[in-house]
Amino acid sequence: MADAIRTVTFKANASGITPNVPQFAGIEGEHKATRIVFELDPVLVNTSYKYRIEFSDGNGGFDTTEFIQASENTVSTLVPNLWTHAGGTGEARLSAVILDDEQNEEQVVYTVKGRLYFQNGMDGDPISVPDEGGLSGLVERANESIDAAN
Repeated sequence: MADAIRTVTFKANASGITPNVPQFAGIEGEHKATRIVFELDPVLVNTSYKYRIEFSDGNGGFDTTEFIQASENTVSTLVPNLWTHAGGTGEARLSAVILDDEQNEEQVVYTVKGRLYFQNGMDGDPISVPDEGGLSGLVERANESIDAAN
């Protein structure tokens, strides 16, 4: 599989995240064309933390990744079609959690959110066939053709 054609990087520290304005993350309908990267200040990295990226779109849709291993103080994922589908603006939230002995979430240590926007994939009006009167129009055109042939 090819890698992403663009990368959106958010830098997170204990005070928040930058940039704090929506970042262009692709076009509605794309699938794994954009990689979201959270670069973490070392204070936010701990071997006992499990990381996941949650996404919510402007239509109230919600999705989450499986747990992602931090690598060199970064956590990243490719943006799936489900996240781009609504277009507009959404939020990608990185959550660091601690699991208990039964692998259930015991504590959400912190959450940082980066805002994304997706360009609409379909601009303009839908292509349509001009309304020519349905069956009545067809009968009328047939009669006109018959008259012209006679």
